[in-house]
This record gives sequence, structure tokens and C-alpha cells, in this order.
Amino acid sequence: MTTMLNISRLYAGYDASSVLFDVDLELQTGQVLSLLGRNGMGKSTLIRCVLGLISPRQGSIYIDGVCTNGWQPDRIARAGVSIVPEGRQCFPNLTVHEHLSAFSANRNPASTQLWNAERVYHMFPRLAERKNNLGNQLSGGEQQMLAIGRALVTNPKLLILDEATEGLAPKIRDEIWACLSRLKHEGQTVLVVDKYVNRLMQIADHHVVIEKGRCVWEGDSDALSKASAVWERYLGI
Repeated sequence: MTTMLNISRLYAGYDASSVLFDVDLELQTGQVLSLLGRNGMGKSTLIRCVLGLISPRQGSIYIDGVCTNGWQPDRIARAGVSIVPEGRQCFPNLTVHEHLSAFSANRNPASTQLWNAERVYHMFPRLAERKNNLGNQLSGGEQQMLAIGRALVTNPKLLILDEATEGLAPKIRDEIWACLSRLKHEGQTVLVVDKYVNRLMQIADHHVVIEKGRCVWEGDSDALSKASAVWERYLGI
């Protein structure tokens, strides 16, 4: 198994503020990894470093074996990293179908079955019903489905989901979890941030807990289920 994402001795922050301290993280190709921790602990900053939105102060980030330190976000995107951002960020003046057409690409040559608009419609039939609706005419759940579909049609090597179920009705959340299960079954490499830890434990292969900018625990779902001290101290349960 090859390594899709390798982060080593990473330090990062904003202006005079330090946020991440000596972070190590590794995600294997075809695996799902969850990034856990309370709000404000550094998860979003770590994602921003991977996307090239923040330059590390120290340390290195390797994506599919290539060091991306100093790369601009567009270059990292073309290298096969796609984000389902917190808050969805759909374009209000583009239709559903225009979203899925405009972002269509093949950034993962190893993929055997490409994602396109029709595959997205099959996974999210609600989007097919609203393919001619503008982004600002969709419900929050529909926008989230569209944000996932928009990321998938780039055919990424690494898919990042940042709070993809935040603020959604339970029924819609179930659709998102079903989507993640399908992606895992198909071998999509995924880094996911979400507060629903019990659901993540059913999907993710590995979990990393961040507290005050440091990785304080990692392990698989079986280990996490037995780590009562981790739940009490770091996950707010």
C-alpha cells in the first residue's frame, strides 16, 4: 500500500499566532482517515496547509510521494486534491449541472471508473431533479450533495471533507454517510473532519485526535471504542 498523504513535523499558524506544533500524519492510498478534536484545536488549519492556503513554518507535506511545500492552491488541486469545504460554498449563479460540468476533470489516472455528472446524479437523485436549479435555489442538504458531487467530478486522488454533515437534517446526514461508505468501498482516499465520531468509526480505517495543535492520539476504530480516556479528555463525550 502506498502513502497518499504524509505530514511530518509540521508547524503552522497565522501571523504571530502558532496553531500547529510538530504534527505527524499519514494516510494510505485507499483508506479513510478521520481528523478528530474539539473546535479550535487546529483541524481546519491543518487542512488549509494541505490545500496550500497556509505555508508551513516548519515541516513537510507530501502528496502521492511529492513534496508540496510552497505550492499554490491551484497546483495542489491539479495534483489531485479536492475539498468539500465547510459551508458548501456553491456558486449562486451556476446551475447544478453547470457546477458538475465546469469542474469536470481526471486528476487520478489510476481511477478505473470516472466520476461524471451522471454518476453523481445516480448517487444523489435529488440533484438530478434539480439539475437546472441555481446554487442559491437549493436547500442546505442539496447544496451539500452538490459540493460533494463537484469535488468528485474532479476525480481526485485525495478527497477532503470538512464538516460535511454540519447543520443537516438526520435524513440528509444518512445520505452523506452512505455516500462516504460507497466511496470507501470503491477505494477513494478520504480525509474527513466531522463531529459525529460514532458514525466515523463505522467508516474510517484510522483516526487522529488533535488537541491544541498537537496530535495526541491515533488508532483504528476498535482502539478508539475502548479508549475511554480519549473520549473524556479530547472529544467532549
